[in-house]
Amino acid sequence: MDRIIIRSDDWDFRLDTQQYIDAHEEFKKRGLIETMAIQPTTWGKLSNYHQDLIDYVNKELDAGTYDLQVHGWQHAHYDEMEMDFVVRDLMATKYFCIKYFGRDPKIFFTPWNCMSNNLERAAQFVGMEVSNESNDIWRFIREAKVDKFSGKTLYVHLWKADEMALFIEMLDLVVKIEKERGNL
Repeated sequence: MDRIIIRSDDWDFRLDTQQYIDAHEEFKKRGLIETMAIQPTTWGKLSNYHQDLIDYVNKELDAGTYDLQVHGWQHAHYDEMEMDFVVRDLMATKYFCIKYFGRDPKIFFTPWNCMSNNLERAAQFVGMEVSNESNDIWRFIREAKVDKFSGKTLYVHLWKADEMALFIEMLDLVVKIEKERGNL
């Protein structure tokens, strides 16, 4: 059965290197893969890229403990954009991922999990599939605690203190489900 995708949403270099490493090490301890939903800008401005973090991520990508996908160039309402503008942003983000991480992402996790025909056509045009399943950390934990989680994707924001307060509980519940599904 497919493993649960745990996406680190809005992954955009806003945290310092050690914070990203510490969170990722918790994934590794449990045998889980962290999916970075890359967004190269924070509030529309290019982030400061930390070479030590890029080096760490590349080492972990090679080891198979990270996955890298796209959340858009910025946190935009792509579902409201014309196809050409969505293509532009997706291509820019794919270029960023190839340049810094040597990976050509294939999944577009849409901001706010929204969808439109233009967005779907744009993703297909650039060779991506769209994932807009919406299971935030709170919903996941509620459902997992009563054995009702049947999804395949959940997301967490590593930069949000209220979500990080639930981070370890989330990871442990994912491990429980993955073991039940025969994935660990």
